[in-house]
Amino acid sequence: MSIRIPEKLLGLMIAIIASFVVWLATTDVLSSVLVALVIELVALTIETQIQLSHSTKVIADTLSISEVSATHKPLREVVAEYDLIMRNGSPLHIQEAQRGLLKFGEMIKDLRRGRISIPREEAYVRAGQIFDTVQKTVLATDIVMDPYKWSTGDHHLWQETNLRTARKGLKIIRIFILKDKDFLRDEFPLTNTIREQSEAGISVRYVTIDELEPELIRDGALLDDNIAITSLFTPAGEFGLFTLETSSSVVEDSRRHFERILARSHPFDRDVDSDNS
Repeated sequence: MSIRIPEKLLGLMIAIIASFVVWLATTDVLSSVLVALVIELVALTIETQIQLSHSTKVIADTLSISEVSATHKPLREVVAEYDLIMRNGSPLHIQEAQRGLLKFGEMIKDLRRGRISIPREEAYVRAGQIFDTVQKTVLATDIVMDPYKWSTGDHHLWQETNLRTARKGLKIIRIFILKDKDFLRDEFPLTNTIREQSEAGISVRYVTIDELEPELIRDGALLDDNIAITSLFTPAGEFGLFTLETSSSVVEDSRRHFERILARSHPFDRDVDSDNS
């Protein structure tokens, strides 16, 4: 840190004035010089302490960041590996490292804004982990365009997660948005899925697509009234991504959505398929 001029001038002025006073009092040049040197030394010491105080603050501010990083071993390892690539890697490896860092940076910015994105291949495993963090309630919708949806792929993991968390006491309200009410016939496995959820304590409701305004046809959830989850789909209609957001405006929009769709939905009757026989 550079020396601050006003502080140095202050020290010099004190030394000059003190030496002049001593010279007037003693007319002893040697004593005057010695006293001046001592006072100059004191002034420099004070100046150094001021500079040290400023430097300590800067260091403390830096350490408040470094301490967080230093306690996270994976981050230290990533930084070290990135540094090695930048110093010794080929142009291609450096380019890929920079690309990865930019992608990581975008993820961190999203997290700072309260947004988490989960790709399809991780969705059901991560969703189970997320459910384990919920304290009170889950409001969820599920768009069902195929009555075999919950009996294929990784949906059995999702079903097990729902049953497990409901039996532990988590309050879950799920509204199935059906392409066709006939999906509730006993001949389709969806009916058994819904019954299992109902018997586990999940409040299961349903509504058909033609009973809803287009803006209400959403697949998502609201966790503890403070985290909104939205399912995003590819142009081909396949599930592609979960997004979790804590933005107050997004959460409020999700809350209003569930209030509206809940009012249009119907409670699941275990014998509802008899109406379609």
